[in-house]
Amino acid sequence: MEKSAFKDFEKPLRQFTFSQGRLLVKLIDRQTNRTAYSIVKEFKGGFSAFFWQSVAVIFSSSLKYEFDAGGNDRMLNELILLYE
Repeated sequence: MEKSAFKDFEKPLRQFTFSQGRLLVKLIDRQTNRTAYSIVKEFKGGFSAFFWQSVAVIFSSSLKYEFDAGGNDRMLNELILLYE
């Protein structure tokens, strides 16, 4: 399953800007109620989660971003609800 997802999504994800990547991490949290970090940790292990979190920090980001529907992400949440 991992190989299939990698094959399907690697190219478009590599073309994301930093802002798009941060947004994706927040949207993952919104949809799953789990941070991207916790998902990576569960499926790939603690070392892998730590490694990718370190890479994210180098690029001024974090896999631990949470979606804040009532705060900073309120407008985004409203747009998503309108779209749905």
